[in-house]
Amino acid sequence: MEFKPRRAHKKSRDGCVQCKERHQKCDETRPVCVLCATTQRQCSYLEQPLRPTGQPGGTSSVSNNPEAVWTVGVAAPPHVLEPVPSGEPRREENQVYALEHMVLLRHAESESAHFMMCDESSDALVSSICDLALTSQYLMDEFLALSALHLSVHDPSKHGKYSRMAVELQVRALSLHNPVTMELSEQNCIPRFVFSALLGLYVLHDTLSTIENDFDAFLGKFGDYLNLQQGVGVICKEFWHVISSSKGPAFFVSEEHISPDGSKLTSSGHACDAIEEMLMESILPPASLDTCRSATKWLKNAFRLFEIFSARGNRRVHAAIAFPVNVPPRYDELLRQKVPEALVILAHYGVLLHRCREFWIIGSGGKAMIRIIAAQLGQQWRRFMELPNAVVRD
Repeated sequence: MEFKPRRAHKKSRDGCVQCKERHQKCDETRPVCVLCATTQRQCSYLEQPLRPTGQPGGTSSVSNNPEAVWTVGVAAPPHVLEPVPSGEPRREENQVYALEHMVLLRHAESESAHFMMCDESSDALVSSICDLALTSQYLMDEFLALSALHLSVHDPSKHGKYSRMAVELQVRALSLHNPVTMELSEQNCIPRFVFSALLGLYVLHDTLSTIENDFDAFLGKFGDYLNLQQGVGVICKEFWHVISSSKGPAFFVSEEHISPDGSKLTSSGHACDAIEEMLMESILPPASLDTCRSATKWLKNAFRLFEIFSARGNRRVHAAIAFPVNVPPRYDELLRQKVPEALVILAHYGVLLHRCREFWIIGSGGKAMIRIIAAQLGQQWRRFMELPNAVVRD
């Protein structure tokens, strides 16, 4: 089997324990590194005392008030933490929300059609999220974080400023959300579901927009995204009777997304024909083969959902969410092991992402995903990659 060797891992000297254990490069952001923040892991930095801003070490202070804004340290990558241009007002740390946060809220409301890409229902969705966020600060922080991320893409001249704000707000949102101490219930499942859905969009954008030449890093980040989305699926299936009656969550998921046997969504088209042919010839162990077949079934359903939404003229870009929400947990393990069959399936998911490229969260990420996977697979897999490779050639 022709396959490129694993790249050497570049260790971070002062990275957190969690990133070192997972052999992933830590960006050393404090009080919680970005990777631990986005994957909701307990970061070892929280166990270390923080020095006030301006003291040696480049870390920032954090107020004893749990609602204080966290200021991310300068140890984060330059593209995440670019200094605020002179003349910009600096908020006080004891302010929960400042005027610049109102700018983010206004931006989300005024640019709802592009922000959420759900056509005629965008205004209603943003209004619904705002209503929920008024009662859950962690949700408001995540909503504003996504708005800041959108502004960082929408206004390149202020990319550094809004990228930094996005990270700050997301770190605080995750600290307030704290899934360890918040028991999921019918009373809080709606805001927690919307929070997880927004966080998923944030992490997907981060994963797709940073695909470079480090294949191991990409697989690690995408695996973390899958884990996060599977958590969304768990909430859906346990509290569907509550979620289905709410306006906001209905945008992110429909019954077709979570139908456990896929029977409520008839698959059609030929997007996954090559995958099915590949699996028929595969010599994978039975458990791994079953995982790939299950992943393929949900990918076919996602392609069909895209067709349905396209015919209706709304929400088509969010068909791409259906696959990661339902993909079997072991699929993530197969990706991390670089099992070729799992990678071919992921490349075909890249085709679906490419068809949703008008959504700013995705952009050119689908094509970039296909390109980096194709570069890793040997010649013997080329005949199963005709559809993804056609996307790269176009």
